[in-house]
Amino acid sequence: MKTVFVHIFKCAGTALTAPVLFHYKDEEIKPYYNFNTLPGHPKHWDNLPEEHKEKIWYFSGHLSDHNTWESLQKMVGRDVHYITILRHPVERVISTYYYLKHEKCKNGPLYKMLNMYSLEECLDIWALDRHYLEKKGVSEHARRVWVQQLMNHQTRILSDLNYCYKTKIKGYFKVPDRHDLLDAEFRLKLFSEVTIQEDLYEDWDRFKPYLRDIEIPDPPVDFIQITKKCGGEDGLEDYFSNECKPFYRRRFWS
Repeated sequence: MKTVFVHIFKCAGTALTAPVLFHYKDEEIKPYYNFNTLPGHPKHWDNLPEEHKEKIWYFSGHLSDHNTWESLQKMVGRDVHYITILRHPVERVISTYYYLKHEKCKNGPLYKMLNMYSLEECLDIWALDRHYLEKKGVSEHARRVWVQQLMNHQTRILSDLNYCYKTKIKGYFKVPDRHDLLDAEFRLKLFSEVTIQEDLYEDWDRFKPYLRDIEIPDPPVDFIQITKKCGGEDGLEDYFSNECKPFYRRRFWS
């Protein structure tokens, strides 16, 4: 069966995908597909040859306005295992703040804003008047993107709430309600395996069946070298080299 890893931003997702990339680093056609690949890209699903698609068993990526639950299910079919990693929401927001204000994200929409304000100020920035922020050089788009990260981001992903923003701009500032929570709970029940970031190392054996029994490299591998060997697969080289830490450490992505 195929495995679909729903990667929630800043929830140790690279830790789960790195061993798969490393295991197949010498394969000309890797059985891995990043469903974040944008339409029109040569590696987008619609542009892959059928013989390549038949070899792919591991799918990984973020759900977004162009990667909805509906489009993902059409791509992978029904005979699949869904897996994911969750994280304490406060820790995830703090991690997101420090990650996106780093120089490696200087081309991102939030880099300027997060470097203008402290973490405490950014936690209240959704409530600030947009005209005031625009005078300070913060775009409305940046504000919306940050609000998505602040307001129950994991629930938004699991409930597919983020997709609503494409047509309902006000949804950016909508706190998930009871119906969204029920939607998230329903989808979470579709997953074959779920863990929290802090327990990933201890829970690794539970994930192995969905990764075709791929082991954590032992001794721990330098993931900077992994991605170089993988040719920076799907543009993940910078992400790996800046974020990966050895698996034997209790603390993964802080």
